[in-house]
Amino acid sequence: MEREKQRLVRVLPSQRETGSVLILTLWALLFLGMLVVAVSSHVAGVIRVAEGIADRTHAVLAARSGAAAAVQMAASFTNNYAALDDIWADNPSVFENIQVGGGYFRVVGSPHAEGDQLRFGLDDEQGKINLNRADERLLRTVFMLIGGVSGDRADELAAALLDWRDPDDEVRPGGAETPYYQSLTPSYEARNAPLETVEELMLIKGMTPEVYRRLLPYVAVLPPDRRININTASARVLECLGRAINPEKATAARALAEKISAYMRAGGRFESPGLGAMANALNNAGYNLATDESALLAGIVGRYLVVDTQTFRGRVGGYSGRADEHHDGLSPEYVVEFVFDCKGLKMLYWREF
Repeated sequence: MEREKQRLVRVLPSQRETGSVLILTLWALLFLGMLVVAVSSHVAGVIRVAEGIADRTHAVLAARSGAAAAVQMAASFTNNYAALDDIWADNPSVFENIQVGGGYFRVVGSPHAEGDQLRFGLDDEQGKINLNRADERLLRTVFMLIGGVSGDRADELAAALLDWRDPDDEVRPGGAETPYYQSLTPSYEARNAPLETVEELMLIKGMTPEVYRRLLPYVAVLPPDRRININTASARVLECLGRAINPEKATAARALAEKISAYMRAGGRFESPGLGAMANALNNAGYNLATDESALLAGIVGRYLVVDTQTFRGRVGGYSGRADEHHDGLSPEYVVEFVFDCKGLKMLYWREF
């Protein structure tokens, strides 16, 4: 009997051995728990990344689809005149929160005047001043009236821009050609051809970010044959045209611009580029022109204006999710900007970001 007890004692584990096993077991469970948490966090992170990629893909596809729809709208526009109440200019049924698969798009136009409500549509780039066509007088006026610079500095900026786009290497007074730009760091050459983007202005001698920022809403880079559409030009642009025709008639230029803009806001439009037709339209609507205003209108009609457009700009925002859940203040997840030439049926500018 005594031997049997001793055998059993030897077989049974001691309290120290039992405690060690328990501690090892607890450590193993703790390690497994930590491993589960780490794996779960990693998997959750992978899932979030995958969801983010999927959301961005939906936004990209939606923005590109919206751009395609906008281009199709622009290409199909064949009126002999273009105004801000046309279907391309403000058309929520086509351009506001349009669902495309797992995302949606909206095409938002720029405000035509201060205080304008949100507009879903395209912009007429010919409502702006074409930097590839503007003559020295108009450029000087734009740099002064919109850019806010002095007369002397406006002369220099106008000369520099004309030197930049003309084909020769002759330097105008205050201007600059390739030798000047090659002296800079980094160095580059004058284009000696029409500008390709508005951003090129920042390369021109004398241009500053502040002046560029002021000019940006009012200028465009288009083929040199594109004139300004009176139906979509802002009062600021129209005033520049009048003052370029006669700098001494600043008051008349402002009054003429305000009357044309008021006529457009009231639902008017010019369907013919002729001076008589325009003057009659304004007078018949109660916007009677003074003698100086009539003279300025005659000058800008012959030199600068048309009533139609061949060039549209679009800014398309792409979003993931459901269009009916969109709320104000939500920034697009992807943007496509473009300028489309309806005459040549080609893209003049395309940017995605």
